[in-house]
Amino acid sequence: MQVKSGAQCEVKEQGQLATISVETEHYVYWARQPVPVFLALVPSTGTADCPDCIYIVDFSEYVVCGVFNALTPEDVPKTVTLKSSHVIRVGHLEDIGVLVAQLVPRGHALLQSRYGVIGATPAPYGGYIYTTPFFPVSRVRTVILDQIRRTSVLSLIFLL
Repeated sequence: MQVKSGAQCEVKEQGQLATISVETEHYVYWARQPVPVFLALVPSTGTADCPDCIYIVDFSEYVVCGVFNALTPEDVPKTVTLKSSHVIRVGHLEDIGVLVAQLVPRGHALLQSRYGVIGATPAPYGGYIYTTPFFPVSRVRTVILDQIRRTSVLSLIFLL
């Protein structure tokens, strides 16, 4: 959990969203972490709708969707703007419960995609329902199809 506070945190959309610009070096460092990284944005001033809110950025989404994937080294910007995906209202324990029970396990499952695994979201209890996080399969579609073709050809060769 990275905490960012002050004027660098901009509150938008009547307190429903906050953004922050971070240097590319920080982005790359967080992307290398083996665990999900969350940014807690604490603005210096709140809004009338949400005076004491903490805004959470799920950095796992940025790692999986790959802000820099299609860029050449010359095109990489010096800063990246990140948007919050969750709001924690101070004094509301259910908001923290959502963070711990839903967002953190989802972040773990998303990060598994870096290793080619689209796994189920971990759950604190057993059950019959398994969920998987959204994953942009279209980004790696050709790699998946090439691997399927390669595997099928090798299976036929070794069968003969």
